[in-house]
Formats: sequence, C-alpha cells, structure tokens
Amino acid sequence: MTEGDGSVDPVAEDEGELTLAVVRLFSLDSRTSIARWLVVLACVLASLWCLIRLLRFVDGIPIIPVWTLAALLLGKLFVESVRRLHDCGQNAGGALAGMAGIGILLATASLRWSGHGADGIAWGALMFAIVATGVMFLRPGSAYANAYGPPAQGMASPVSSVSGGKAGVFVATGFGLVGLAAGLGVLAWQSALDSQRDARMERVATDPPPTSADIGTRSDDTPLDNENAATSDRIDALLNEGGAR
Repeated sequence: MTEGDGSVDPVAEDEGELTLAVVRLFSLDSRTSIARWLVVLACVLASLWCLIRLLRFVDGIPIIPVWTLAALLLGKLFVESVRRLHDCGQNAGGALAGMAGIGILLATASLRWSGHGADGIAWGALMFAIVATGVMFLRPGSAYANAYGPPAQGMASPVSSVSGGKAGVFVATGFGLVGLAAGLGVLAWQSALDSQRDARMERVATDPPPTSADIGTRSDDTPLDNENAATSDRIDALLNEGGAR
C-alpha cells in the first residue's frame, strides 16, 4: 500500500506478505511430491505424539490450545494430501472419499484394539488402511502440467492460484474450530468427572459408621443363627421330658 507521498507503507507490506504466506501454506490449488508428503506426514505424526505425551505427563498444560494446535496440524496434513492427489491428476471429490475411507479404517482399528485387543479385525483394518494410504499417496505424479499447476519438484509446492489458497484457509479454520470444540468438550467431561468424584467423597465423609447394635441385628437374622435356636429348643424339650419321667 502506498502513502500520500507515493512511498510504500512497510507495515501494510509486511501484513500483505504474512497473508500471502498463510494463503500459500494452505492452498489447495497446488501439487506435492511424494518426498514432501512423507516429510509432512512424519512431522505431523511426531508433533501429535509430542502433544499427547505433554498432556499425559505434564501437569497444568492448557487443554484447549493443545487440541486446537493438533487440529491445525491435521488440517495441514489434509491440505498436503489433497495436493498429493492433485499431483496424480485426481480431483478433490476423489481425495475426500479416499481419505474418509482411510479414516474409517483407522477408527475401526483403534476402537477394536481398545475394546477387544489386537485381534484379526483390528489388524485387518489397520493393514487395509496402510495399503490404501500407499495406493493413494505414494503413486508417481504426472510429469506434465495439469489443471492444478506445474509438476512438483522435490520439496517445492508451487501455488497456482490465490482462490485455492483462500479455500485452504477456510479448511484450516474449520479444523481449528473442530479442535477448539473438542478441547472444550474434553474440559467439560473432566469437570463432570471431578464433580462426581467430589460428590462420592462427600457422601462417604458424611455417612455415619455402622454401630455394634446394627452389626448384632444383622448377624442375628442369619439362617444359621435361626437353625441353632431351633436345635436348642428341641434339646430343652427332650431334657424336660426326661426329667418328668
């Protein structure tokens, strides 16, 4: 942006460059090579593992920012996966269908593993997910330019249009909002569990302990004690009969 004297405003120029960098980061109208996709996949998985360890072993970590960051990382992986399929000439519809199928397989394997252990269904779903991932994302791309731009070379991922970048920013924002909602849900769930635990502890603290009279009453009512009382009555009756004779 130019000022009144014709000079360029450095603040506006920096903001424009930052906006353009974000647009390029999440642009869907681009192509990604196999090497770049594998690097992004490894970085995202390593980051998610670190976030899980952080939440598990470090006290006082804010949950909502961690979940939001995890969702944004998944959003970046989603964008790179769409670019990888664009490099193979596949449209967004096929990309979404394929990634949804892989997500369902992974979810099935995780749920089965947590509920029934590493059985055949869990391993089968996991193997299908790995094979489908390899078939979709490890195919060689087109050597020529297609509707999504020129061929991807190495770690470069040229952006062919700004409109695709804006769509990618909307996608990343959606992932971030989902992560924010998930963090709020986990926070509410933990708060409910803490409330239930406190209520149980309060009931235990306020309930009076059982007295000896209560214990005696309960013990006198047992079937064994009733049978002993009947036997004693029969013995007394026999003794009285013998004395009468």
